[in-house]
Amino acid sequence: MTAKLHTSNWRAWALSAACALTMGHARANGIAYDSSLRTTGNIWSPSQRFQLQKEHLTFRLGATTYDARVTYRVAERAAADGARRRAVMYFPVVCQYQHDGKSCVERFQAFINEQPVAARLVPAADIPKFAALRRLAQRLSHRLPVDIQSMEGDFASTYQFYEVPVPAATPIRELTMSYRAAYSQIQGDSNKSARIRFDKARLLYDFSPAAAWAGPGDKTLHIEVDTRGLQGHLSRSATPGAFVRNGDRWVLDIKNPDFTRMPPLMLSIDNGPYRNFTEEVQALELNKARYNASLPVASLASNARGNVRALTDRDPRTFWCWRGRDAAVDLQMDAVAIAPHPDGGWLPEPFEGVAILNGAARSRVTARRFGAANEVRVSLVDATAGTEAALGTYAMPYGPMRSDQDRFRSLGLLADPQWSDHLGQQGTDVFVDGGKGLYEADLTPADRPRIRQGVLRLHLRRTRSGNSDENCISEVYPLYNGG
Repeated sequence: MTAKLHTSNWRAWALSAACALTMGHARANGIAYDSSLRTTGNIWSPSQRFQLQKEHLTFRLGATTYDARVTYRVAERAAADGARRRAVMYFPVVCQYQHDGKSCVERFQAFINEQPVAARLVPAADIPKFAALRRLAQRLSHRLPVDIQSMEGDFASTYQFYEVPVPAATPIRELTMSYRAAYSQIQGDSNKSARIRFDKARLLYDFSPAAAWAGPGDKTLHIEVDTRGLQGHLSRSATPGAFVRNGDRWVLDIKNPDFTRMPPLMLSIDNGPYRNFTEEVQALELNKARYNASLPVASLASNARGNVRALTDRDPRTFWCWRGRDAAVDLQMDAVAIAPHPDGGWLPEPFEGVAILNGAARSRVTARRFGAANEVRVSLVDATAGTEAALGTYAMPYGPMRSDQDRFRSLGLLADPQWSDHLGQQGTDVFVDGGKGLYEADLTPADRPRIRQGVLRLHLRRTRSGNSDENCISEVYPLYNGG
C-alpha cells in the first residue's frame, strides 16, 4: 500500500512594526493612548504637533531575515500657544523570538530629517510596568487576522520597543525607522521525525499607525517590496490597491488611504523547505556524517543519465536524470551521527530517514523541461546476502517552480525511526563495530571511522513528465534523529 510522503504541518507567522508616540504635553490635551481614533500601533495625539503627508515603506526580503525602512513625512501644526512640544516615539518591532537569548532585531536606527538620533531599547522587563506599552502590545495582537489569533499561544514572537526622542527645538520634516529583523517562523517536530522542521515565514505590517495623527489634507502611502533575496515563493494578503510588479520589485501607491479601515498587510514567504535543507545539510557537515550515492549493478541502472554524484554534492542546482519509467539509486550512509551536545560532550543521533529534492531544481526552466519522480519504494540492501528488505513505498511531493527562488518547494521527507533498527549489529542498537549499545557508551568523534554503514535502495517511478523523456531528482541525503 502506498503511503503519502510526510510533510510537516508547520506553522509560522511574522509581524512587522508599528509606532507609538506620546506627546510631552499630552496630559493637558487628552492622553494620546486613549485616542478614539486609534485601535493599535502608532499613537499620536491627533490635535497636536504633526500632520502626516506621506508614509513611505520599503521591505527588502531575505532568506531568513528582512530589512524594513519606514519614513513618515509630516507637516508641523502650531499649538495654540505657538510652542512646539517635545515628543517621545515608542517604536515596537515584533519578530521571531530567539531561543539563544539574542535579540531578534539585528540592527535598528532612527533618523529625524535624515540625521541619526539615539534610540534606546526598552528592556523587556519594563514593558509590563508601562501600561501604555502593555496596552499597545495587546492591541497589536488583537489586530492580527483571526486565523493567526487562534495560534497566538504558539506564536513564537516578541515585542521589542525602541524609545526615540523627538526634540521640541527642531522643526520636523521626516521621521525614519530602519531595522533588520528575523521573520517569525514556528519550528516544530514532525510526527515521524525528531528533527526540527520549518513552516512558512510571515511578516505583518499594520497600516493603522498613522490613523490617529494623519489629520486633514491629502496624503499618500507608498510601498515597495524587493524580493531578490528570497528563497521561496511570496504571497500577500489583499490590499485596497493592486501591486505593480517590475522584475523583483513590487510597488503599490495609494492616494488618500483610509488608515482607520485598511487591514494589515501580511507577507508570507514559503522558505520552510529552504531552511530545512540548509540546516540539515549544515548538520551533516558539522557532524561529519558519511554518505554517498551510487547506481546498482542491476539492469535498472542502465537507463541512468548523468553523474549520480550530483545527488550528494549538497548543491540543489545540480541534478541526475533517467530515461523511461523506473530507475534505482543506492544511498550508503552512516548508521549513526555523532553530534556536539548543546551542554557539552557528544550526542549519538541514529539514522531515521532520507530527504529527496525532487525534479531538476536548477531553475524554473529546467524544472519545466524535465520530469520528476512521483513515487519511491525504499528497501534495505544486504550486500553480503544479496537480499533486499522492503521498508515502504512513498508518494513524492512535486509542484512546478514559480520562480528560480522556489527550487526547494519539492523537498520531501521519507522518515521512520524504526529504520535504524535494521542497521545495528544483528538487529541491535550497536552501530559502532566492536562497541557497545547506542546509549551504553559515550561516543566521541574518535569512533566515527568505526561507525557501521547501511545501504538503502531507492526505486524511483515516474508517472508525470515534463517536455522530455528524462526524469530527474536533484539531491538525496540522510536524516538523523536529533531529538
